[in-house]
Amino acid sequence: MPTWKTVQRIARTLPETTEGPQYDKSSFRVGGKAFLIGGDGQTLSIMTDERETLLQSSPDIYESIPHHVGRNWVVVRLAHISEAELSEIMRDAWRIRAPKRLIKANPGI
Repeated sequence: MPTWKTVQRIARTLPETTEGPQYDKSSFRVGGKAFLIGGDGQTLSIMTDERETLLQSSPDIYESIPHHVGRNWVVVRLAHISEAELSEIMRDAWRIRAPKRLIKANPGI
């Protein structure tokens, strides 16, 4: 099961990603924009362009909360996601928020 330390390790591989506070939680940002917000140690919230697909295809991993309705965010249950899938959705979220120059300079992400 991935932990918050796993999340931090993956985030450190993403160019110009910073960790800082978001409300009473920790978040990761690129270009000043949050793409992942920590949860309670068991969950986190992450930006995605595939919200409905994730919610329908893997309801054991992904869920929505009222705060996310109408937004491109989902809650991820860390106990049910593989490290490989977590890394993939973190990279996807980074690409959504990263400035174009970073995406162009890092095509492998």
